[in-house]
Amino acid sequence: MTVWDPVQAQQGVALAQECLRSFAEVGALVVPEDTGPPTFRGLRCIRDVVANEVLLRVPIAHCINVVRARREIQVDVPLLAQAQTLTDQDVLCLWLIFERAKGPLSTYAALTASLPVECSEMSAAFWPEESIAELAGCSAKVRLEAYHEQVDEAFTRVDSELRNLPSRCELVAAVDRASYRWARCILNSRQFGQELESLVPCVEFVNMLADAPSAFVRRSTDSEHVELVAARNHVQGEEVFFLYCRAGNAQLLAERGFVCSVNPFDAFDLFLEVKVDQQRLPLIKATAKPQEGELVWKTEPGSGAGAEAHIICSAANPLPTGLLALVCLECMDETALQKSTETGTSCGTSVPYAPEIQRAALLRLLAVVRALLSNFPTTLIEDEQLLASGEVAEDPFRGMAVRARASEKRVMVLLWQTAVERLLALLCQCQKETTGSKSQFLAGVQLNVQKQQEAVVTQFQSLHSGPLSSYSPAVSRLVVFARAAFLWLHGKLGDLEPRVSSPVLYEEWATWHQEAETSESSASLTALFEKLSFWGAYLLAQFAVTGAFDLSALDAMQGEAHDLRVGLGWLPPPCHVVTEIKAVGSVALAGDSVGAWRRALVGVDVERCDIIEAKASEKVPPIDKDVLFMASPDWDGVQRSLSVLDDFKGKKLFLVGEWFGHSYALDGNLWGSSFSEEFQKQVARDFVAVSSVSLPTLPLYSDRFMVWERL
Repeated sequence: MTVWDPVQAQQGVALAQECLRSFAEVGALVVPEDTGPPTFRGLRCIRDVVANEVLLRVPIAHCINVVRARREIQVDVPLLAQAQTLTDQDVLCLWLIFERAKGPLSTYAALTASLPVECSEMSAAFWPEESIAELAGCSAKVRLEAYHEQVDEAFTRVDSELRNLPSRCELVAAVDRASYRWARCILNSRQFGQELESLVPCVEFVNMLADAPSAFVRRSTDSEHVELVAARNHVQGEEVFFLYCRAGNAQLLAERGFVCSVNPFDAFDLFLEVKVDQQRLPLIKATAKPQEGELVWKTEPGSGAGAEAHIICSAANPLPTGLLALVCLECMDETALQKSTETGTSCGTSVPYAPEIQRAALLRLLAVVRALLSNFPTTLIEDEQLLASGEVAEDPFRGMAVRARASEKRVMVLLWQTAVERLLALLCQCQKETTGSKSQFLAGVQLNVQKQQEAVVTQFQSLHSGPLSSYSPAVSRLVVFARAAFLWLHGKLGDLEPRVSSPVLYEEWATWHQEAETSESSASLTALFEKLSFWGAYLLAQFAVTGAFDLSALDAMQGEAHDLRVGLGWLPPPCHVVTEIKAVGSVALAGDSVGAWRRALVGVDVERCDIIEAKASEKVPPIDKDVLFMASPDWDGVQRSLSVLDDFKGKKLFLVGEWFGHSYALDGNLWGSSFSEEFQKQVARDFVAVSSVSLPTLPLYSDRFMVWERL
């Protein structure tokens, strides 16, 4: 069943309940219930349970393993004892087919009756063609095709063995391609493995939750039972989940017929043809060692002029060390190879290749991701919008296909993001290595920058357009790189590296970009991201290609940044900050640099939000509002803030700008450029800080939104 049908769902639950009565011990703390798609049944607790309570016990005597299955099919069909080519999986498949063919006469009739009927419920390999077409460009599609082929090859082998029997009984006659596919799908979707017996009745009703399983399966201490055990407390009526396997959605779709909405084991496959020669071989063996879940050699290096590597890029490790090492090797010319061979290589976890080789490799990986994403008929943003809209809810196959391809795209994007982060790390490393000799360094690389301008432009166009150009997590990396490049220009990047490339910072900029993409966003916030992403893409391309920056371009950008800062009203106000200001009801705005903020607050009922503007040349009138808002009033060195504060008798301050401890101090002023030292000291004396959050702003600035309450 792929679409919810209340009658069918209840029939499935009734069959599961009969299976529980037949095979589980009395006293189970869970019962089968209709839990909706994709399985339409699961196990829920009949009462509150605590962690480590046994929810369900199934005697080992009721479980099926290969030994028991082989013994029973040889009893049913003695001639099968002579079969030479049947694998363990074949034996289990034949057992399932025979037991189903026996119908109510089977000892396991309750089990076989409770099993899914359609292969499409257990593997996407047997979906309709139009549903499989939704996986275009996805490695899941490759897995499905391979799985379909493997099952049919296995049936051909089994069928050949059965045809060699001198006679065919009724049970053997039940074995055909369709029944073998069904049995193989049952095993792939429900098999536990030899340590817990291959097929465990009843326990297979538990659904999977990849990111938060609430139960686990074990063999009992007396080795006489398989137990389902609560991993945490559950309340009555709560569904129980466990982790079938550590598999991404592509693998789950092929082998088990479903996907998880959140799957920390998502991954995609890369297959690399690796050139092998006398110089490369020792480097390959030193830096690209086989690692489970990361790198597998399909053709071992050293067995010929080439080798094939299977790379698994996962959500947990989107850029395996072996992948970067192999791409570095592909980027090396004979001179670089000779140099690496002479100096030797490290066998540790870091890639022991020169920065220029790593830059070239990372740039190539960015291109690989772009090419992979271009193979899909939709973008990741379109897939996420489709899932959020609920449009695919009525077609479970399509919904799972969209979720599977979105899962792969997210890991591809993670690879892209990690490559950009590695380039930023190389920039930080460059800053540290050139400290004290920056002028000589700059003089030596400017000619190289100019010579490779055409290549820079090509890479810039690739970075600034395409499937990731409006995806917020990707845009956040370009923005952070742009800001880091400006700090590099001023020699501050090495000292501030932890602050310019933290996961929290990337998340903040991604959130602000999502806001900039909405219709409610201010024009100034949208303009900020247009400029920062443009600069980031250009500067990233320039550094990746040349290892440096065009200083004239950086100087021009810096001048443009200053003009934008003034023109945008100092900085664009994010929606959540505007909402907090509006909520107070009545606010006084003071300062010459609150233009964008005033525009953002115009929609507020005038009675609830009076706007008072303080002119630098005038005495500020007494401020009788409860809240005073100021945005960088002292930006040009003229003292405005302190006189405004003296005339404010209210309870709360809303301040926007740099503050002590939150400034890049490019001019040596640790107090920042927004508020004078005297003002900050008086605020700290008369008020207590309530909150302080970062704001989106142009490079070289570190503005925050701060709330202070009077003591």
